[in-house]
Amino acid sequence: MGIMNRRSAVQALLSMPIVGRAISAFQLSPGAEQGGRDLAVQVMRMVNTAEQWHQSEFGGYVGIHDLIESPALARLRGDEVAEKAGIGASLLSRVSLEGPEVLPGWGLGVWLRPDAAEKKDTNGYVAAVWESSGENGHGFASDDSGRIYEGSAAWGSVYHAQPRSVQDLLPRATPLGGGPAGGPVRRALGGLLKQAMFLTVAFQPATLFCCCPCLPAQCYQCPATCGCCGSGYNCGCGSCVWIKCQACQ
Repeated sequence: MGIMNRRSAVQALLSMPIVGRAISAFQLSPGAEQGGRDLAVQVMRMVNTAEQWHQSEFGGYVGIHDLIESPALARLRGDEVAEKAGIGASLLSRVSLEGPEVLPGWGLGVWLRPDAAEKKDTNGYVAAVWESSGENGHGFASDDSGRIYEGSAAWGSVYHAQPRSVQDLLPRATPLGGGPAGGPVRRALGGLLKQAMFLTVAFQPATLFCCCPCLPAQCYQCPATCGCCGSGYNCGCGSCVWIKCQACQ
């Protein structure tokens, strides 16, 4: 009974609109530097999700120019869960996928892996969002696994003509959430969201927040059940690469 009461309390807390607004405010209103990095991670999660949806529908991944025209990106733009997770229409209205900078001060690149480019049904990709100024800018990189990595790269290293791996883009890459998580408040909130995710999944309420267990904090408001599965919306953490808004099979 005590466990159920705790689960009920967590579910009720996360279901309150004020808590949802507080989570959103936390995500989008940190300091200027961290705020840019958090938005860069959101762009990476959005790209990974759109690529995975495109691959599921058409059997292959695409470069950024084809992704812009993909029905998968149009679906993402109109998806309510994606919007609540910060990787939907509102984010797409803030970024420029065709411009020289996806966000002010940040570049974006998506490359098909050359060793897989001829295999349209099984090809892969690597992608990066990086600070576009300075000698050692921060960057985030990912590939078709959906895992996101971060690190510093020497100026120009993200401009490989044909990168084959995350390490080509960020030679000293570490998994997202694997290094310092910011300040003690951010680390504490990340731990709380991780616990809330598993409590709410176990309780299976009518509506719940399914939260990425690494920072920047990100919660997906799923309609019924959710879990860390092999498809769905990109989280990018090693322990939860994809969040699926239904029970795992």
